[in-house]
Amino acid sequence: MVQLSPWPLLCLAGYALAGMGMAPVMPVLLSRAGSRPDISPQRATTAIATLGYAGLLIVPPSIGWLAQWYGLPAALLLPLLLTLLLMAGSLLLRGPGRTRKC
Repeated sequence: MVQLSPWPLLCLAGYALAGMGMAPVMPVLLSRAGSRPDISPQRATTAIATLGYAGLLIVPPSIGWLAQWYGLPAALLLPLLLTLLLMAGSLLLRGPGRTRKC
């Protein structure tokens, strides 16, 4: 929980690492959505892009509202919770037969 750190540089480094880890999410989502056989690539890409932009419009004001009521450290748990939700959804929606090889 880097946002609870008393050192600002540690917070910045933690968020920079988190940003680098989440940067490939949108391109991968667009690629996976476009390769689904049950929906056209145009519709799938449009749906994913719409959800992405909706998140950009909804999440920052939500963090501000939560920070007003519960404080900034608690409000910054929202991106963490949304990331965990994204991870759980990706595990649930994996295609059959996809196993990770080490």
